[in-house]
Amino acid sequence: MRTTTAERNGSDSTMSVGATGPGTHLAASLVRIMSHHPAALLAGIDVPTMHSFLSRCRITRHTRPQKIITQGDGLDHAYLVIGGAVEITVMDESGNCLLAHLSQAGEVVGEVELLSRRPCVASATVRAGSTLARFDKALLRAHVPAERLLENLSGLLHARLSRDNMLHLTALFCSSEDRIRRHILLLTTPDAPRTDISQTDLAAFTGCSRQTVNRTLAQLRDEGILRLTRGSITVLDRKRLQRLRAPTDGP
Repeated sequence: MRTTTAERNGSDSTMSVGATGPGTHLAASLVRIMSHHPAALLAGIDVPTMHSFLSRCRITRHTRPQKIITQGDGLDHAYLVIGGAVEITVMDESGNCLLAHLSQAGEVVGEVELLSRRPCVASATVRAGSTLARFDKALLRAHVPAERLLENLSGLLHARLSRDNMLHLTALFCSSEDRIRRHILLLTTPDAPRTDISQTDLAAFTGCSRQTVNRTLAQLRDEGILRLTRGSITVLDRKRLQRLRAPTDGP
């Protein structure tokens, strides 16, 4: 197995390795956590199977930011985000870097490269305080039937394609305020209305100034559409947020 950058720099606390003993008890706790943040890649498997899968993953809690995937490298494992977040960044040949996505609880990082055996199209850096479950292809296939895995992966790719299409349209045709609102909608769902994201990150995603983000969020908070806490945004009224539109002021 290839050694990750994080492991070369010194691994964080490993909370579980193996399928028996403390790992089994930890897996039961993780199953309860994941019930609130269901993983699309593992959709359709029952609770005992989920318990078995998690008990065999390598569970790590990261106390500091660490790069776990490097753009262009091969990959023989992927990561399920249990808590916290993983920054997905893309760099071009000139060294320009873009924060492309923030993977949060329930999302998987690296599964496409793992299953396709293709080089990583982006880098991934885990944020401090995050918990990840690392797994390889054999473990995934042992717990998710091939037909179900194909369906789940296709659903993930469809969701990402839809998200990317919306982001392109938003960047080209929406005002600054609408870009902020649409990104909040993309980062949340009706079942998971909270996203752990800072105003600085939201500004990077939308291409807006931090002052514009602050002003727009404050207005939405005052209207009872959002609840703001340090480092997180919760959508209180999704329908109103979807209906809002502002005059186009250019990208």
